[in-house]
Amino acid sequence: MRARCPRVDPDVPAVTVPPTSFRALAPAAGVSGSGGDVRVRRTVAALDATLADLVFAVSPGGFAGGPGGGLRGGTLRLTNAGRLVVRAMQVVPGVRVTGEERRGGALRWRVTGSSAAHGRVEIARDGRLRGRLGGRSVRARLANRPPRPAGLFAAGAEETVASVAVTTPVVARP
Repeated sequence: MRARCPRVDPDVPAVTVPPTSFRALAPAAGVSGSGGDVRVRRTVAALDATLADLVFAVSPGGFAGGPGGGLRGGTLRLTNAGRLVVRAMQVVPGVRVTGEERRGGALRWRVTGSSAAHGRVEIARDGRLRGRLGGRSVRARLANRPPRPAGLFAAGAEETVASVAVTTPVVARP
């Protein structure tokens, strides 16, 4: 009789398909300070889609340990300190983000691109966005959160790997 293997969470998030155009984005709801500006609200939705892509990109399913690329342009990398840095990353066409993870895990981004409401935003670990887009002071709660790098490349992973190695029985095969 074979023993059943327990299911193991692969730490790979579900992947959504990002929109193929800025106009295909539904404007984000609940954006205070937007004054109903559709461009600002779509830019916030694009930033949320960018977060979703980043969460996958730094998961064990998407991250190979070295620099990577955005879905439709730009680069991402982890510093030696384990902080995320993105340059001209583009997930939604016409919306580029450049910036880095700050102490405490918040992201500070400059938003540019042909379709975007330009500006600067900070996204807290809990998904709260605040900043200026299209000349307006905006606040929003995003559906996605800034990624937390996982796997062998994350800070403190050595201790995790060591504890798994100690507690996981090794089965010899003939």
